[in-house]
Amino acid sequence: MDIQIYEDIYNSLEKFLATNESSIYGASLVHYPSSKPTYPYVIFEEIRNQPVGNAFGEIPDRLANLGYAIKIYAKTKGSVSKMTIARNVAVVINEFLTQYVGIKQVSLNPDPNVADGELYGLIIMYNTNYYENKRQIRK
Repeated sequence: MDIQIYEDIYNSLEKFLATNESSIYGASLVHYPSSKPTYPYVIFEEIRNQPVGNAFGEIPDRLANLGYAIKIYAKTKGSVSKMTIARNVAVVINEFLTQYVGIKQVSLNPDPNVADGELYGLIIMYNTNYYENKRQIRK
């Protein structure tokens, strides 16, 4: 189980979001929920990092199955709706994670636990296999 890959992806995503600030409405990326968030607000969580054994090629490859959850929360800003903001942030994040990192989006759903009428939430799930000894995503 390689625990560094989570930090590597998180740091790369944080830099990518900083270069796309205008299209994500100044979204902040965090590891854990904050008691006083600023919106839009993105939580990046590792939900699975499970060794799955070896794949044999020229040398044995140690594989891990990785799962990540992205939780996006937004409030309406001026004339831009909370749903539009959250979905635009989701598009930018999905582009980075699928195109640049190489992990697969499994689902994108509204967060059913958002009871506040001022907030809109999305949960995006990602999954991939990772070669631990090569430190690369299996594409």
